[in-house]
Amino acid sequence: IILSRGLGGQKREKESVKQELTKLRELLKTVTKSTTPLGKAMDFIQEDLDTMARELEMWRAEAKQQQTAWAEQQRNTEEVLQPLYGQLHDLEDCINDQIMKIHTSKASILQHDQTVETLLRMVMAKSVAR
Repeated sequence: IILSRGLGGQKREKESVKQELTKLRELLKTVTKSTTPLGKAMDFIQEDLDTMARELEMWRAEAKQQQTAWAEQQRNTEEVLQPLYGQLHDLEDCINDQIMKIHTSKASILQHDQTVETLLRMVMAKSVAR
């Protein structure tokens, strides 16, 4: 907006200035109406940032608490399982011992079968020779 003086009379000049001032007032009203919500939004932004920061800290504390609880549960579980691991190891040793006994018995049976077969052949050979 340019405030200027015309070469015409003062009346025309006053009216021109009045019109320009009226336009300027209207523009100022428009700018004010537009910036007021922006100013309020800026106030809310800081409040929102503070709220989000508090919430972030709350969730970090919750995560730390849950992690500590999980670690404690993990330790408790390991403590409970230790005797069971020992029992499992003992049972596996017993199973392996039994398997070894079975293999030894099978080997002994096989050896006895071969001895019986050899003896039977000898008896059969004597019977046939007579």
